[in-house]
Amino acid sequence: EVALDAVLREGCGFPMGPFELMDLIGHDVNFAVTSSVFDAYFQDKRFTPSLIQQELVLAGRLGRKSGAGWYRYDATGRRQTDPEVTALIDSERARKGITPRLFTPEEIQTRLIGAMAEEGAKLLAEGIAQRPSDIDVALLFGYGFPRWEGGPMQWADQFGILARTVEHEHGADCRPLLDREFQVALHRKALVNAQDDGALTAIVALMKGDRRRQHGIAHP
Repeated sequence: EVALDAVLREGCGFPMGPFELMDLIGHDVNFAVTSSVFDAYFQDKRFTPSLIQQELVLAGRLGRKSGAGWYRYDATGRRQTDPEVTALIDSERARKGITPRLFTPEEIQTRLIGAMAEEGAKLLAEGIAQRPSDIDVALLFGYGFPRWEGGPMQWADQFGILARTVEHEHGADCRPLLDREFQVALHRKALVNAQDDGALTAIVALMKGDRRRQHGIAHP
């Protein structure tokens, strides 16, 4: 968690990293929200609550307000890594059969910002947001996204992050034909602004990956 927070805070310019933010909000609140979202979306696996976070709540590690969460905090509020959390993560990793490996800061940025852009692309495809720039404005002014980066959708356009994320998850051969209904939806929602061509490419890459999952095509 230390590396992830440091990459977003120091490498990308966020006010704080995701683990620092969860500790600030409180894990009881975080877990209650993610559980309600999971139920609201009919237990879609995409919104599965974190089992590790559940363990933190059960252990009374609610974040800053309890003196321990992902991090442990001293009397002055200074955070430090906690071997108990490291052991908990190692245990869950072993249970899932995950082999740990090192990630470069660039890989961490790509995965984290790519996840934001992927959700943004879904908002566009589902008609919840009209333009990629609308999503960027919301993230810039409401969520502390670094303003000089323009927002997750602009980031995805500039660096091709979303396309690379989808290719990593679903393989480079994700090219099933898009049906007419989906093509119409893309043109209606993504081509409102002629400058959104890059975002359209990202959305197409994303939704092709979704089609691949829907049709049960195995990951390579």
